[in-house]
Amino acid sequence: MTTTVSGLLTVAGSQPSVRSAPEPPPVEAGIPPELTERETAVLRVLAKGLTVRQAATELHLSENTISRTSRAITLRLGADDIGQAILTARSRDLVSDQDITAQRPPRPGNRSLSQRHLGTLDCLSRGMTNQQISAELRVSLNIARRYVQEVMEEMGAHSRWQTVAYAAVDKLTNWPNPTGGQR
Repeated sequence: MTTTVSGLLTVAGSQPSVRSAPEPPPVEAGIPPELTERETAVLRVLAKGLTVRQAATELHLSENTISRTSRAITLRLGADDIGQAILTARSRDLVSDQDITAQRPPRPGNRSLSQRHLGTLDCLSRGMTNQQISAELRVSLNIARRYVQEVMEEMGAHSRWQTVAYAAVDKLTNWPNPTGGQR
């Protein structure tokens, strides 16, 4: 049928107009396009460490909208997850250290992290799993899990990415180029 229609149009002397989607603006040297106002607001709220439900309540949006927007942010910033997207946004001055630490509880005491904990933190900043941390530090999987939990508690964080974000703010890691922080 398409061939017949094209043939008739060719005989009649006209070609069908083909609509194409508008091309997205070019991305310069790996720099992503600017975030929308909504994306920026969601990014800042999630950077505080709020859950999707808490972010939805604070921004008066649905949880589904927060989830979709966080996926869009992650893709736009070329990250694997929202935690990495927040850290990438921090390195590009899209979120401030104050945004990240706004909900941070005070650290218990002023203890410093041990060498093992700093090693664990370095592994976390490289996105390693507990199994990879175990192999890197040459300890059992249970010990690696314990180290991760202890570092998270010491940093006052609720997740691995939040631990790395707090460590970056505290200059304990060189994220996004982790090779160990100030020790």
